Amino acid sequence: MLSCVAVVTMLSLNCSAQKTTKASNEQLVKMYEQEANRLDLQANKDSIDRAYKLHTNILKLDKKHVPSYRSKIAIEYKRGNIKKALNTANAFVTNLPDYADAWVYLGIVQTKLADSLKALASFKKAISLYSNQIAEVEDSSWQNDLKFKQAIVVNFLGIKEPVYAESSTDKNGNANSMTVHINDIETVEAYVNKFMTYNGIQFF
Repeated sequence: MLSCVAVVTMLSLNCSAQKTTKASNEQLVKMYEQEANRLDLQANKDSIDRAYKLHTNILKLDKKHVPSYRSKIAIEYKRGNIKKALNTANAFVTNLPDYADAWVYLGIVQTKLADSLKALASFKKAISLYSNQIAEVEDSSWQNDLKFKQAIVVNFLGIKEPVYAESSTDKNGNANSMTVHINDIETVEAYVNKFMTYNGIQFF
């Protein structure tokens, strides 16, 4: 029979091992991410293939790593591997169900597969989550970022709701404004480009 001291020692060692493994995984993720980012910039087939493998490895270590989901879906979508993109997008929303962008990615892939009812549900879920995030965020620039992305989705669906319009003045007192107009996006490709470019990813 184990003594209390032995049990405490074993638990302590197990906890220490878990912390070491977690730190080790975080270091690996950081290393993989740096290399994947470098390869992404080269934009040739070999580099993209290697980056894709790195993003896959990252997601094995960290199932909530947003940049790797984005990159994998972008690569799969661009190469016409839409079913793979769907699997990745489904994993994205499964592991980050409250992250609005994840539902947008899923909706984009579902639209490409002509699964319009599911795509509509995904986009509406994203719109709702953006509203939740906007209400929770205090930083105005982050709020504007979320509002703009939400408006892009609203526009794509052609929903007759108020669009996002931002007004401000520059240092000389001149008015600046940025408005997203309903139905200004005509194709899936144009929509994807607009949304993804805003997120720092070029799909096409």
